Amino acid sequence: MKKSSLEDVAKALGVSKTLVSMVLNGKATQYGISKKTEERVWKMVEEMGFKPNATARKLRTGKSNVLGLIVADISNPFYAKIARSVEDAANKKGYHMLICSSDENPKREADLISILADQHQVDGLIVSSTLDDPQMFDKLTLQKTPFLLLDREFASGLFPSVTVDNRKGAEMLVQHLLDKGVNNIGLITLSPSHLSTLKDRITGYKDALKKNKIELKDALLREVSFENLREDIIKEVDFLLSAPHKVRAIFALNNLVALYALEAIHHKGLKIPQDVALVSFDDIELFRFTSPPITAISQPLEQLGEHAMEMLFGLMNNKDKEGVENGTSTNGHRVVLPVELMVRNSCG
Repeated sequence: MKKSSLEDVAKALGVSKTLVSMVLNGKATQYGISKKTEERVWKMVEEMGFKPNATARKLRTGKSNVLGLIVADISNPFYAKIARSVEDAANKKGYHMLICSSDENPKREADLISILADQHQVDGLIVSSTLDDPQMFDKLTLQKTPFLLLDREFASGLFPSVTVDNRKGAEMLVQHLLDKGVNNIGLITLSPSHLSTLKDRITGYKDALKKNKIELKDALLREVSFENLREDIIKEVDFLLSAPHKVRAIFALNNLVALYALEAIHHKGLKIPQDVALVSFDDIELFRFTSPPITAISQPLEQLGEHAMEMLFGLMNNKDKEGVENGTSTNGHRVVLPVELMVRNSCG
């Protein structure tokens, strides 16, 4: 069947396209269109199945029934599983999701926030942010666009967020290695280094060393770029495993780092854990089937998505148990979920 257009609606009513457009854009009163005519237009729109754009729908009903989710990389199993959980929760409430990847690019993320909030008029927004400056979120607050931060947060803690205990998880992983008798542990993190998840995991690494009275060696903390991930990790693994460092374990701060570190170790002809142990903060299903299976910190991904949606709906309703009003939180409402250490064979 042919999709109905604005012109079809106007023709069926015997009015101009301009009049129909004014009604759909919430300008009937402004241009002196009677309430009766306005009601006739909306009735015909419904009968013909014409779909006005999100802006028009929001002007009429106060909501677009569309939510936005921005993550770093939807192809990463970590974000894919969270997105699935978020989408399922949204659908149960009658909402549709627009899901985007920022590719850890601050400009792209800022553009996506503007597109979703301003052009698509989403009713709410969930962002796993790569931004260092919270200015975009200050703008959302002023616009009264409900939003929250997922997985990552700003140091100020001013915005609603749902995260996991990254610091404790990292400490658990390093302590596990130390309990195995491994105390020369290299760490590979990602840029941008300002991300709260990465900073907290590095802090957890340092906490474990300090509690065990082990000297921190700054040379063993290596950073790789998101753009040249594979090449940089191969280079850094070679650096850590060569003299004078000769680390006995590599702590990968997320699953992609762990996968490329695993590849680099194998390419060097070394064996895990005989030559070097390997642990990862993120756990993915593949880690159960690698040889050997990788010890990792498991994050409650489905619960992250569910808590995020529950909080967002509270924000959209202008309140929650912690006193959220007008689409933002009055007290920096924050949910931190626990993580689990999955012990496998990659540490001996």
